[in-house]
Amino acid sequence: MLEKLDQIDWSSLVHSYGYATDVPDLLQGITSLDPNVRKNVWRMLYSSILYEEAVYEAAARAVPFLIEL
Repeated sequence: MLEKLDQIDWSSLVHSYGYATDVPDLLQGITSLDPNVRKNVWRMLYSSILYEEAVYEAAARAVPFLIEL
């Protein structure tokens, strides 16, 4: 799962907080066994790629991984 995550140049993509270099870790965090970690990761991911109804370019690259998960 998430094998192609590192093939994307996340540092060239942006989200609401700047460069999307944290998106791979957030996507991997969704698989955590700890429900509190998952809850926080979802919140952080949502606010960074879909902040205030704006869809950032990192969202387009993250969606296929969200579907995979």
